[in-house]
Amino acid sequence: MPGCGYAAASLGETDHTADLGRIHVPTLVVVGEHDRVCPPADSRVLADGIDGAVCVEVPDSGHLPNQECPEVFNRIVGDWLEGLPV
Repeated sequence: MPGCGYAAASLGETDHTADLGRIHVPTLVVVGEHDRVCPPADSRVLADGIDGAVCVEVPDSGHLPNQECPEVFNRIVGDWLEGLPV
């Protein structure tokens, strides 16, 4: 039986870094300071590959900063959204 979910997806490990430059929409990358699944360094590579992307690290959180630090996460996203042109 084929795997499912995150475990199956991680087996593919396809590198799409070269495609990041094709993204032309406002992009916010939020990562937990202690994320071991997708570490901050990996998230910075993602943001660096997307023109104009913003990368914000949430202190004292792991892989789920939206659940571990919801107030901080919501402030980060809210501030970023308010800064978008209308």
